[in-house]
Amino acid sequence: MGLEKASQGTIESARSQVDSLDDIEEMRVLLKNVISAHDTLKQRLEDKLTNMTNYMALSKKGQ
Repeated sequence: MGLEKASQGTIESARSQVDSLDDIEEMRVLLKNVISAHDTLKQRLEDKLTNMTNYMALSKKGQ
């Protein structure tokens, strides 16, 4: 009976560790997606700023 309880505890511990690894992998994927979205947004903002700067320079030349 004691051995059975001990092995059950080991099985539950192993399941818990696997669940933790799954959670860590899920968080890693989510973080990777957040970083990618941030990089995309940063690039879009930089492009808009460049376009606005070029537009301002051209409009000043036209005056």
